[in-house]
Amino acid sequence: MTALCPTYVVPNASQLLQGGSTGKYDCTAWAARVVIATSTCGAKVPSGRTIRLQTNEPIPDPDSPGLNLSQVATVAREHYGVYMDVRTGLRKVTWDEYERRRKAGQPAEIQVSYAPIAASKYDAGRGFRGGHAMAETTHATYDSLADGRAAGVFKFNGTLYTRSLIREAAGKLVINQRGDTVGLGFVWAAFGRDVVPSYRCRVPAGPVLVYALVSGKVTSRRVATTAGFTASCSPPRSYPWPAKARTVTLVKVTGGVHAGWYISAKYATEL
Repeated sequence: MTALCPTYVVPNASQLLQGGSTGKYDCTAWAARVVIATSTCGAKVPSGRTIRLQTNEPIPDPDSPGLNLSQVATVAREHYGVYMDVRTGLRKVTWDEYERRRKAGQPAEIQVSYAPIAASKYDAGRGFRGGHAMAETTHATYDSLADGRAAGVFKFNGTLYTRSLIREAAGKLVINQRGDTVGLGFVWAAFGRDVVPSYRCRVPAGPVLVYALVSGKVTSRRVATTAGFTASCSPPRSYPWPAKARTVTLVKVTGGVHAGWYISAKYATEL
């Protein structure tokens, strides 16, 4: 991908000053705003509040009030025609791949631990050190907390944060209740793409789990047995599974006799 509008700068915005009743929870939505705006060269610049209301969780869950990358990626695709390549979990990217894609012009939403940033000159959290989402382009880092709202709060000035700092913050992101982290040298992120990539799935002979969805949510799964097959499939996408209180990343088989099956994204390869 090459940058479609390399000189375009997304206007800064504040999740706390402009985010309304859910603003303090909506860093992921405000970072997605930057990806959508950059991907459309400024033609579409929704607010983070609007993105929150367009998700399947307009009212924050008290037990987990933040949004995840898959939720905002769904909004980007369905409401703004922007494809966000979500790379989390087993699909996380290395720091080198993250930097290569960002420098090539793909706007990125990156999940970080705020602790390293809180200890730097870019601190805008006023004591906050938890998980956070930010956006980065070829030229700037966007932290929706960085609004200069009080003394000692960093204010966005169009700079790109020190790369070693972002690398550390990405690697130290805590990803579960056990305290596991992404790992230094790895990144959980979502990239804006100018072209939706093609995927092919390769399923070996034997059992395979096939998932059932209703209204975009997983309701059950079953075991099917095949002789093995190769077919076109959709890009990976994460779906909520309320009964299991988690999400699963799946692809939809789009070719061959098994077209319509939803199976694990581990079988998918980008062409």
